[in-house]
Amino acid sequence: MTSSAKIALVTVWFGDWRGWINLNLESCARNPDITWFFLHDQPAPPAHQPANVHFVSTSLAEIASRYQHLTGRAIALTTPYKACDLKPLLGPMFPELLTGYEWWGYCDTDLLWGNLRHFLTDDVLARHDIITSHVCAIVGQFTIFRGVDLPRKLTAEIPDIDALFADPKYRGVDELLIDKAACAREARGELRVSRRMVQVWERLYEPSWETWASELETKRLGRSVEIHFPLGPCEWRDGHIYHLASGQEMMFFHFLEWKRHWHLPLYPWPLRELQSIGIDERGFHFTFGRKNSLRNFRLRFGYEIPYRVTRPLKHYAAKTGRGWRKILRAARLSSA
Repeated sequence: MTSSAKIALVTVWFGDWRGWINLNLESCARNPDITWFFLHDQPAPPAHQPANVHFVSTSLAEIASRYQHLTGRAIALTTPYKACDLKPLLGPMFPELLTGYEWWGYCDTDLLWGNLRHFLTDDVLARHDIITSHVCAIVGQFTIFRGVDLPRKLTAEIPDIDALFADPKYRGVDELLIDKAACAREARGELRVSRRMVQVWERLYEPSWETWASELETKRLGRSVEIHFPLGPCEWRDGHIYHLASGQEMMFFHFLEWKRHWHLPLYPWPLRELQSIGIDERGFHFTFGRKNSLRNFRLRFGYEIPYRVTRPLKHYAAKTGRGWRKILRAARLSSA
């Protein structure tokens, strides 16, 4: 059973649009009854602009100003990454975006969405006040709240929150710290939080996280539970994400680290006759219709071959450039 509740997701992106952005946006488009707001600092939005995705031009200075207007306090917002700490306050800071939405939340952009309503049914929404995509804690990849003010209230309950926002470094306010505040309310019976593992990561960054998750679930459920995170390649097919190792449908695939070495071209949309997108550590792999083999070849050549050629060349150029810089620096030092 799907849900009719209105849901909005707010995300922040500073810097150039990455090669995968139009693919991310198409995965948003396949969820037409959910709205996304992209806060960005680029001169223009990406080429692909689905009807349910709205682009809001802003800057670090404006976000800092809105925070000060909301709280009466200043924030050390000098780098885009620090803006992640402000994710729980984006709704209260941009209230004009969320009029009429029963649920709102924050998310990342370095992912492909599956069918969100498959997981956000009326029953799930009715039984919870917060829904997040990870079993460990509230996470920045996907978390939604019932009402605009709930995350603001939780943020205010974090110890030394003013000092955390005054610190120019990212402090995890949007994840572990707000989760601790939520856990305190849960213990008092004041809050209902859904923590389910409905996302896929490309790899396990810290093995102890699975132990930590298992211990948390064992404590919460009162029985022994062993948690294993779904990892590795996925396939996006007809608006759904499937974890290849298990065949399980998931909410989204998060390519957090893999994207750093992909060197992708800016993929356009639409991709004609696209059937599916495979995602692994080498990048994206497109499967097109096979009714016309010549056309299928041209599509593969247009989207796959340039990436296979340009990525090694860019990697080689970057490596060579670093080598020459080291040689020139050594020469300057020896002649000084």
